[in-house]
Amino acid sequence: MMSRSDRGPDAGFTLFDVLISLAILAAILAIATTALRPPSPALLLERQLATLKNDAALARDRAVRLDRPVALPVPGCQTDEGSEALFFPDGTARATGPICLTQGGLSRRLLIEPITARIAETGP
Repeated sequence: MMSRSDRGPDAGFTLFDVLISLAILAAILAIATTALRPPSPALLLERQLATLKNDAALARDRAVRLDRPVALPVPGCQTDEGSEALFFPDGTARATGPICLTQGGLSRRLLIEPITARIAETGP
């Protein structure tokens, strides 16, 4: 059996080994912490807006391609049931009212521009 003094200078961990291990552990914890945190309401609202803009662009493209009007359900401001946006074959659009997106106390009021069929943000 070897005693502690018989192990030689290569036995155990150096300070450098311990620091590298702690740095790797800290990096893993930082990544795990941000991955497990729920997204903020502002980020969720931005995602809603991006999805709505993408859906509107796809509906406009489909109306032009199929040469017939395409309806897109959108969240309305006045009622809980929402409203509808119509996209026409000539690339224009019409909405039955303003569009409101809400998430965690934040809200955005939007309109669909009739000529370009793009979604534009209005005031509060």
